[in-house]
Amino acid sequence: MKKGILFLLFVMVAMIVVGCNGVSSTVPVTTGPTSTTTAPTTPPTTAPTTAPTTAPSTASTGLPTTTPTTTAPTDNDPVIHGAIDKEIEKGSAFIPLAGITATDVEDGEITAINYSGDVNPNAVGEYTATYTVTDSDGNVATVSVTITVIFTDTQPPLLTGVGPKTIYVGEVFDPLAGVAANDAVDGSVTVDVAGSVDVWTVGEYTLTYTAEDDAGNDVEATRTITVTFGDFVFGDPTTVADDLFTLAAGVSTSPAFSGGVINENLADFSYVKVDLTISADVAGNVAVALGTLRSNLTSIAVTTTAATHTLYFVFTEPLVDATLVLTAGAGMTLDFSVNFAFAEIRDLIAPVLTVPYSDFSYPVNYPLAGLETLIRRNVQAVDNIDGNLFEELEIDIS
Repeated sequence: MKKGILFLLFVMVAMIVVGCNGVSSTVPVTTGPTSTTTAPTTPPTTAPTTAPTTAPSTASTGLPTTTPTTTAPTDNDPVIHGAIDKEIEKGSAFIPLAGITATDVEDGEITAINYSGDVNPNAVGEYTATYTVTDSDGNVATVSVTITVIFTDTQPPLLTGVGPKTIYVGEVFDPLAGVAANDAVDGSVTVDVAGSVDVWTVGEYTLTYTAEDDAGNDVEATRTITVTFGDFVFGDPTTVADDLFTLAAGVSTSPAFSGGVINENLADFSYVKVDLTISADVAGNVAVALGTLRSNLTSIAVTTTAATHTLYFVFTEPLVDATLVLTAGAGMTLDFSVNFAFAEIRDLIAPVLTVPYSDFSYPVNYPLAGLETLIRRNVQAVDNIDGNLFEELEIDIS
């Protein structure tokens, strides 16, 4: 009975120890040889704790401390891009807003770009183009640029008057007469000519014409000049021996002679040809003149061997009492004979008649006058000297 009471007492004490707020201290039990005595215990008291009053720090938590921030509003001007000074070719298209953009920090891309200016791409000159944009805050950006309209000259001058030409022997010929070079930019430019023409020698000659403008564009053209007697025909010659000449102080003068015919319908001049066969006792030069007429030779180199020299004199009026004068060099004694021959121009080339067809139909019983009119409408008659001979055309429709 006593042992049962002690056991219950032990259980009660253990329960009290466990329930005392987690206090782990126990009361020691001493067991005697005959009995066990448990000393009364007093539950320990725990002082109340106070919550910390300091803010957590990164030292204790390891986490960064975040401080709230405030962003101030911005107000930036817009920016225009692509507006630069430029040159454009005359006649090209000018699109004012091509390549022009505008941006703003707050608004992003701004598409409302205003252009003002008077650029005329068809007229060379300098023009001002102005671009303006406004953002949502009312900030305005303006850019002005210079647009220069230029003309790049790539075309050479145009040569005119360089077509083939036929001239008469002895005719005054200026290779630049009637020749011109005109440039679209520089206007009239200088023409240079290379080559030569001997107007006293029958033949074909080639001249080369060149012209260059200020931009370095050049042009070249060749031209054929034909020297001919054309329709002139020389008559039978008249021989005059040297003993018929008058000799005085080294000057030999022929008897006076007259002649020559000018057909002004064909040409306003004519020729007299002189074949001079001459030698001298010593070599030297002999001057030859027929009044003041132009000639291919005015001086002849004469040797001791006889040689024939042909001279052509051009006159514009029939000769009257003309004389041929030979002037020998000092100490020269001449031996010579002269043949004179006058030229006459004749129309030796027949007109060219062009008939486009040989047969055609015409209604029966229609008037013959209508038939002649129909034929004339398509026929051409042209002469190298007389030109258009349409009015001289005769048609036999009998």
